[in-house]
Amino acid sequence: MRRIVCHVTRRSLRALWVEGSPARARVRRLVIHPIVGEPTPELLPRALEGWRYSHGQVISAIGREQGILRFLTLPSLRHDELAQMASLSGTAQLPYPPEQAVVDVHVVTQQAGKSTVCLIAYHQDVIDRHLSLWRAMPLEPSWIVPTSWGLLAWYRRLARAPEAREPVLILHVDADQTDLVAVSDGRLLWSRSLTEGLDAWQHELGFRRLLDELERSLGGLRKDWPGTTIQTVILTGLGPLEEWQGLIEQRLASPVIVRSPHGDLPMPNGAAPSQASVAVLLGLAMAEPPWLVNLLPPPVRQAQRRRRRLRELLLSGWLLLAALLLGSGVMDGMIRCARHLVEHLEARIAELSSVVGEGERTLQHAQLLDGIGTSRRRTLAMLAEVLGGVPEGVVFETLTLDRTGGDVVVHGSAQTTRQVLDYLQQVRSSTTWEEATLRYAARRARASGARTEFELVLRGGARDDGA
Repeated sequence: MRRIVCHVTRRSLRALWVEGSPARARVRRLVIHPIVGEPTPELLPRALEGWRYSHGQVISAIGREQGILRFLTLPSLRHDELAQMASLSGTAQLPYPPEQAVVDVHVVTQQAGKSTVCLIAYHQDVIDRHLSLWRAMPLEPSWIVPTSWGLLAWYRRLARAPEAREPVLILHVDADQTDLVAVSDGRLLWSRSLTEGLDAWQHELGFRRLLDELERSLGGLRKDWPGTTIQTVILTGLGPLEEWQGLIEQRLASPVIVRSPHGDLPMPNGAAPSQASVAVLLGLAMAEPPWLVNLLPPPVRQAQRRRRRLRELLLSGWLLLAALLLGSGVMDGMIRCARHLVEHLEARIAELSSVVGEGERTLQHAQLLDGIGTSRRRTLAMLAEVLGGVPEGVVFETLTLDRTGGDVVVHGSAQTTRQVLDYLQQVRSSTTWEEATLRYAARRARASGARTEFELVLRGGARDDGA
């Protein structure tokens, strides 16, 4: 496994390069690059200069404070159905139009045929600005994950302990923000992000305000999840954590466990960074996909999938050609040529980013048309009925679908007229069609021999079998 995780905050860009399995992860590179002013697309190439990577999974963290969480109870246990239901019902509660939202769902609980899910939504403009930082990079993110889910993965990989009873509240203090994440049964239960970091809590008055925010957050958790009581607080990040531990225990009357942001993993140069926490980066670097949500827009995912398939096909074609034409001694040279060609193709693809952007907009329009789901499923059922029941000897030459009238016009040929009549009787016995009419059937000579040409009109709409 090779993963590169990036997180752009108000003050810095953090990037982590991890290799190996999650159980034996090794941090190859870590960079914390300060940011002055607004981040630009040149920031990432400048910060990652000298990183010799050619491939790998890229995850980009986005601030939780920029998104909206909604909790919904839905009558399904299937993730694909839950995503559609949440998108339809949850986006109606957002402060902006549904077509301007990028959403994903996180399943919290499931029982008695119902699921309680967390709908996470970001405005399309926020995601577009986030993706604009990657324009000058040879790699592009396959995942855009809110920081709260990075802390969830960090807890599951590095901070879970027998003495920590759930529900757990993770209090993560960073240089320029503070995250609070509630976890129960290994799933994210609730989260909140404060735009103030370590500097705001260092003095006595500021720390009292942090304690007030903690109590306010617990109140918000109980509002969304009545009867839920936090059993343990996990304190991590920057600052005098051991000094804060006892004060938080006194205020909340709950045990507080201090955890290092990097756990037992050695950091480059043998020391953990002191200017920024790496908990979110490490959590995302070692997370399993089912733990996370992904805010990468569907059109971008589809464009990435097409480019990936194109690269795989190109490389496979070159390897096959090399295997057929050359011996094993020359194979290594051909593989290098194929890789060079793939890199050249990737460079050309990057130059066509504007075309890809136009295609993404076209896909967005296509998504709007997807709302007519019932009509599409009915149409597919009609076509499946026509194509799935064709007997041997009958050949379809053209098939025309009239969506306004619901008619399917089939023009084809058969070896004998009897085959046409048998097929007509078969169609009329189906409950899929309201009416089946044979416009004509004529015996005509062809180069391959005489065949019976026919045209059949099928009118859609289920009918009663007893009629």
